[in-house]
Amino acid sequence: MKYCLLFLLISLLHPRLFSQKALQEIHYTILSTLDVRTHSIDASIEINYLNTCADTLSYLWIQLWPNAFKNDRTAYSEYMLDSGSNAFYFSDKEQKGYINHLAFRADNEALRQEDHPAYPDIVKIVLPHPLLPGSSIQITTPFYVRLPYNFSGFGYKGREYTLQNWYPSVALLDSSGWKPEPFRGQQQQVVAAFDVSVTLPDSYILKAAGFLIDSTDGNSLKTYRYKKVAATDFAWLAKPVISVSAKERSSQKLIHQLSNKVTALLYHRYLPAIGYNRYDGFQIGLFVHDFGTTKKPTTYFAAPLYAV
Repeated sequence: MKYCLLFLLISLLHPRLFSQKALQEIHYTILSTLDVRTHSIDASIEINYLNTCADTLSYLWIQLWPNAFKNDRTAYSEYMLDSGSNAFYFSDKEQKGYINHLAFRADNEALRQEDHPAYPDIVKIVLPHPLLPGSSIQITTPFYVRLPYNFSGFGYKGREYTLQNWYPSVALLDSSGWKPEPFRGQQQQVVAAFDVSVTLPDSYILKAAGFLIDSTDGNSLKTYRYKKVAATDFAWLAKPVISVSAKERSSQKLIHQLSNKVTALLYHRYLPAIGYNRYDGFQIGLFVHDFGTTKKPTTYFAAPLYAV
């Protein structure tokens, strides 16, 4: 009985764990470069798609969620207005974003692309041949993303970047059919595997969930390669390394040297002293102290001066 109750509790908390077997298996391989001058990403993607449902597929629905930030007539814009925020609706053109330069191919053949009748962030690609149950297909395309200002967890803010759902991704397919959805501030729970390489300036650091396979340097750039399995997205953050200029380093070094010299002087109990006032003029004398000795309840110093 206790095992039945445990099963019921877990199924209520995690209903997807006990839903029917996934009807699609997806593996993304992405090569991308972040351009911090133009707030953009130049990339290519390879989608390995396995049809694990009982039906033959003639097309795939693809999510292009960066297009949700294309203008003020998208589902995302309406969602933000309904949520009480008009920041995106009244944002400048430079703060908008989009994805383009798409050219889907499979089996050395360009694939026909059909726009969704209502949403610019959804597109249909027609397969070169029917994809039978248990069959797989490899689809490739270049893509370019102009990142929007970060209104809600996606885009740039200052010199920092927050990325999620930034690549062409396959929409959800379940027992009732395809479920392409426009972006409204949340992501679909489509599980996939990821092999992602991100190149960015070596003055930036990248943080991402997943396994860091390797990182390489060259030509003022750094490339990180990550792998993730059974994940719903490959999200990452990039921000500049806190660096110090040569002038600042020189100033810090000088201050450090002066500090060391002052500390060393304090271990000499008798030091020359010099003073000046308008009545006596310049004065010379002796500075006597016990600052550099071991800690005591009281310390003293005296500076008798002789006017010259």
